[in-house]
Amino acid sequence: MTSRERMQIALSGGKPDVVPTYLCYSSLYLNRHTTLEYFAEYLRRMGESNRYPIGAQEDIEIRRKVIKQTLDLFSGRVDYQFGFPSVREIECEEMSRKYIDLAISYVDAESVRIFDDGSGAKVEGITPHGNWNRGVKLNTMADVDRFFEPEPSVPSPTRNKPKEQEDPYFDLKESYRKAIADSFRVGGFTTAFVSAIGAFSYQGAMVAIHDKPKVFGYFIERATEERLQYIRSASYYVDGFWFDEYYTDVISPEHYEEYVFRPNLRLAKAIRENGKLSMYYFCGDIMQKLDKALELAVDAIAFEESKKWFEVEIAEVKKRVGNQKALMGNIDGLHLLPKGNKEQIESEVKRQLAAAAKDGGFVMGAGSPIAPDTPTENMLVFLNATRKFGKYPLEWS
Repeated sequence: MTSRERMQIALSGGKPDVVPTYLCYSSLYLNRHTTLEYFAEYLRRMGESNRYPIGAQEDIEIRRKVIKQTLDLFSGRVDYQFGFPSVREIECEEMSRKYIDLAISYVDAESVRIFDDGSGAKVEGITPHGNWNRGVKLNTMADVDRFFEPEPSVPSPTRNKPKEQEDPYFDLKESYRKAIADSFRVGGFTTAFVSAIGAFSYQGAMVAIHDKPKVFGYFIERATEERLQYIRSASYYVDGFWFDEYYTDVISPEHYEEYVFRPNLRLAKAIRENGKLSMYYFCGDIMQKLDKALELAVDAIAFEESKKWFEVEIAEVKKRVGNQKALMGNIDGLHLLPKGNKEQIESEVKRQLAAAAKDGGFVMGAGSPIAPDTPTENMLVFLNATRKFGKYPLEWS
């Protein structure tokens, strides 16, 4: 059974051959992993020397090596698409070279073009608007319209250098294609309310909700339409969508209904109408909003682990959800995975499987982005334990 098939069955509420796995915000951990391996390789070559002059070609060689190691390490162990490629540029004295790198976690126009062999016309409008820290005052609806205007392209400064080249020595396209060939590809976005927090600022959004509700509501409408366009554009390339929300535990039920829940209904419906599976990730205490989450036309619900002032017990979530939706695991990625031992990690994997996976409809994962200093050995214990103990029909449980 392929990873794609495994995820599709689990998200649809069924029992695949084994419980599939995913990494929450995977690129954060994977990029850190490649960076640490890069420096480790650099230090190995440095040896006892205090200095090690490295040339551009050797730097490319090291980067290629560690990125391929990361792809090989997690390929076949993570079923959810764990990183789409991006193009980066490295400038040498003699030329500027473009190469592929592990840089982003969700599909966008650039990553599609890398794989799509020239059919770029299909991906126009695939990348959601960058709404964070734009530095725009949003006092009127006209301000909101200007905010959503496409950002003007800034031409690169003219330089005396040869034409850019894509270095075949560092071409990782085939490695990427092999690593993700059978994986479940995901398009992702934050909700319109999260976008508003980024645009107005946290304080500004809280004030605007009360002082400028029409302007704030108009922003939510524009941001929702933008995400609907993203869903339509990205659907041809992905198997499903992941969308997340946060900050909603600090607003009133009335504001939640108007600015969060109502737009989310439209987003979830659009994903389903485009024939794709959906995963809805709630940051914060989901127990307070679980009933509303169950009203969304989503296939799976993901949620954080217990922390801060709230507790989220997966057995309790399963009890309330039943088989209405699939669930994503909430293994502690901040403390257990980075600091736990093999026995502790395996024990928690088994506990979550026993609590939520017996009837199917379960994907094992962490409740938050995995801490960047998590040892590779612990990650493999976590992933391998899921493969070992997650085989249906879970007779050990």
